[in-house]
Amino acid sequence: MDKALLTIEDKNWRFKRVRKMMSEKGIDALLVAGDAVAEGAVRYFVGEFFKIGYGYTFVLFTEERCILFCGGEGRLYVVRNYLDYIREPWTDELRIISASGFIKAFKELHLENKKIGVNEPFFPAKVLNGLKHEMPHAVFNDITMDFQALRRTKTEREIAILQACTDVCEDIWNFNKTFIKPDMLDYKITSEWDYRMFGNHANNTFNLMQNNPYDATCPCWPSYHLPKAIKAGDTILAEITCTLHGYWAQRVACYSMGEPKPIMQELFEANKLAQIEAAKIIKPGVAAADVAKLINQVINNAGFLNPGQFDTGPCAHHCGLEVDEGTFSPGADFVVGENEVVVIHPGAAVKDWSLGKPGMFGPGNMYRVTRDGCVRMSKLPAEFSVIEC
Repeated sequence: MDKALLTIEDKNWRFKRVRKMMSEKGIDALLVAGDAVAEGAVRYFVGEFFKIGYGYTFVLFTEERCILFCGGEGRLYVVRNYLDYIREPWTDELRIISASGFIKAFKELHLENKKIGVNEPFFPAKVLNGLKHEMPHAVFNDITMDFQALRRTKTEREIAILQACTDVCEDIWNFNKTFIKPDMLDYKITSEWDYRMFGNHANNTFNLMQNNPYDATCPCWPSYHLPKAIKAGDTILAEITCTLHGYWAQRVACYSMGEPKPIMQELFEANKLAQIEAAKIIKPGVAAADVAKLINQVINNAGFLNPGQFDTGPCAHHCGLEVDEGTFSPGADFVVGENEVVVIHPGAAVKDWSLGKPGMFGPGNMYRVTRDGCVRMSKLPAEFSVIEC
């Protein structure tokens, strides 16, 4: 895959849209933060190759300037990623993180009395409170939701990256059908996924798994518990997720060790139908809440609890520079737009569900929103795969 997928064209397109948002919101500058877990806001300004890796990184963005703050005392090596590998810098300048450095930049750009947009939930409170104290006449507004909504719309090059990342996840889904065997330990399975993903140029993974005869509702990292062996009769839930050039994609897969139990097959079919019906109505202008309500209705009509009625994951969410760029739920207050990417993964459980009783999360597949609908990006079928024991 061509690593030079994002270009200065993408930068100009992004920066123009951010400035339009700032104008509409009456914001004079943005100061956004990111860390190794939630780095989408910073990557949006820096480009595909920059990865935070450790601690916080910040971008100060105005009508004329884009300044990247990274490193900091004792962490100057973080700067090397930028200096060594960025071929076409998107930012005007790189500065080292410090309290005095922030204040100096704000004064240079005459922002002491201006309106500053920040992504407050992702911003270290100590830094934000310090800025408010040092610049009491500046106004700091939370622009998290507006900025996240802006980032949901993708260019063709971004969608190409997401398609390639989807293909990496699909490779793991297919690989598992012959790789997983009885008595294998769960952590050895997910470590093999990591190995294959990184071999296919992934730069991060988020691989979760659960194996249980009936309860396939909540995958987790195998490192969170003692090693668990795969047994004949298990249902395996695999949340296969990685990034390519910073863009997240996933596939939620369900496997049966031997012929599936009838109730597990019924749960799978209910979720699969809910995914299909949801995909039929997703198009620009449709409310995310309406998609979630339809999923819930389809699952309830099949005689099961819907995702909001038991402990499982969300029924759908956007994917991009963050693994979740907007969660679909009956209370969601945003609409779907063209050139957005969504993963749909409903959940269902028996009506008397409790831990260990029959329930299932998935299958889950990626979709691209087009002008008049949505197109499935996952190329392989959504099937309850049977692994011979």
